Amino acid sequence: MKRQHLLFALISLTVIAAVFWYNSMKNKELIKNHLGQGKPVLMKLFAGKTTQSFRGIDAINDSIVWVSGNLGTFGKSLNGGEHWVFGKISGADSVDFRDIHLVNEQTAVVLGVGNPTALYKTTNGGNTWHLVYYTEDERQFFNAFDFWADGTGIAFGDPINNRLALLKTNDFGETWVLDTTSGPQTVPGEAGFAASGSSLRCYGDSTIYIVSGGARCQLYVSDNRGAQWRSIALPMVQGNPSQGGFSLVVHDNGVSVVGGDYINNEDTTATIVTVTNNNEMRLGKGLPYQSTVCATPSGALLSFGTMGGYISTDGGMHWQQFSEDAMHALTVSKNGQNIFATGPQGRIGRVVFNVDQ
Repeated sequence: MKRQHLLFALISLTVIAAVFWYNSMKNKELIKNHLGQGKPVLMKLFAGKTTQSFRGIDAINDSIVWVSGNLGTFGKSLNGGEHWVFGKISGADSVDFRDIHLVNEQTAVVLGVGNPTALYKTTNGGNTWHLVYYTEDERQFFNAFDFWADGTGIAFGDPINNRLALLKTNDFGETWVLDTTSGPQTVPGEAGFAASGSSLRCYGDSTIYIVSGGARCQLYVSDNRGAQWRSIALPMVQGNPSQGGFSLVVHDNGVSVVGGDYINNEDTTATIVTVTNNNEMRLGKGLPYQSTVCATPSGALLSFGTMGGYISTDGGMHWQQFSEDAMHALTVSKNGQNIFATGPQGRIGRVVFNVDQ
């Protein structure tokens, strides 16, 4: 009996290995055909429940990547997204964590939106979390945050007294201070979008970029960590609460902003604009509504939205669709080459550019 069981086990393992090898070869062939058309591929890494939505994502390197989402959920992978561990932050079951920042492989900060607004931090890999900011003030709705390497960080929220609200930290998110007087001045109906955690970017040593929408779409820039601001009007679709800029990326040629109208997703030339380093305004073509954009290590631009994923190899002027999957957020690993994406239905993926990636 033991020999029969052993033989059956060996046969089963052989069959499983053969199926895995066949699927691997088939996937590689599909990827090769797709790449042959000059397009990257979105590799599915994980898909969860239909009620799950991940809008926060950050990666330290090609191996360590974390996500955050609704219902108080976070997840992490230590091997490039091949395996995941998920958990819920105690006491935050109803909080939607729209942004996440990794300080190191053990330390992370998450930004929760809505009422209440809550930020949590872990220093032990997510085993426990502690509350670092909490308010039930309905005026405080924060859209995104970002950090510099020295631990200084900033979040921006919808206007309070006609100025974008700012939330500031100088200790890697351990303590936060609300600032309602130093933010950019807005017009009634102007606000931000918490679509992907990328409507604010910290850049260089002291520069901040913020993009707004609603009644008006503006690119706000500060060269001194938020002490003073200048404003650039963007010729994107705007005027309604569902319209404007949703995400921005800083790259060698300037700043590119994507957005549109998340209710009306149709293709329009007013969903992508680049402000060049010479302060020229360039409108791109070929994008429907998009909620996130990033720059690849090779210099191309990637974006995703509810209508799928797109790539531009000419600085955002023209776009080609490479995926029909809806995704919310993108991140490029800080010390690596991998590009990860998150989306609805608990979907997590990796964008690959070669068959062995």
